[in-house]
Amino acid sequence: MSVAAGSRVLDLASSFGRPAVPLAKELPHVSISATDLSPASAPLVHKYAASQGVTNVIAQTVDAQDLTDFSSNSFAAVTCSYGFMFMPDLDKALQEANRVLQPGGLLVATVWAEVEKCHNMQAFQGLAKALMGPKFSFTPPWPITDPHELQQHIQAANFEKVTCAEYSHNFQYPIDGFVRLLIGPHSQLKPMLDKLQAAGNNDIYQQAAQALKDVCATHGWLQRGAGVVHLNNTALLFTAVKT
Repeated sequence: MSVAAGSRVLDLASSFGRPAVPLAKELPHVSISATDLSPASAPLVHKYAASQGVTNVIAQTVDAQDLTDFSSNSFAAVTCSYGFMFMPDLDKALQEANRVLQPGGLLVATVWAEVEKCHNMQAFQGLAKALMGPKFSFTPPWPITDPHELQQHIQAANFEKVTCAEYSHNFQYPIDGFVRLLIGPHSQLKPMLDKLQAAGNNDIYQQAAQALKDVCATHGWLQRGAGVVHLNNTALLFTAVKT
């Protein structure tokens, strides 16, 4: 991304600092504002920036749907990596991004494609069905996977020159690490597993770990000898320009 020296870039839903910190490292003469709704994000961003020797990142707790902390026409670019798809009011977030962008400013956003193109979510779905039965109803955690639908939302927020490109995002996990990711303390399945455990299934976590390994092996993602899971997720990269 090409941004003039002295410009400002706003990153929404920064989490622990991607892409804010890598962008700041690549663009040392640009000021990056890394924002996230969670107060836990800012310390993580600062820690990540310090580890990379980056000093041009400012982390703030900000709701992407309400950017009143920032003046209109104040940023050369707005980025959002896998954040827009989780926002309750997507249209408001896009309108706010448009407002704070300078005329000619660039919006860059990524979202995951549908579950059928995301191995991580297929693994989650397969594990849930293995534990709860084949009739388990699975709702994807993000509401918009149709690139044309998201493009319409972006255009409705007064952006032009909207483009969409599909690309692959490859992941490799040690199988034990992937198990922790899907059934560990911060997983979406933990409440369900705890409920089953409280109902008398004391081995539910061991069963879940084995079921996940079986799901990955069935799909051909797990190399049992190496103990590594290879996953491929499809993402959509959008760009747009404020008029």
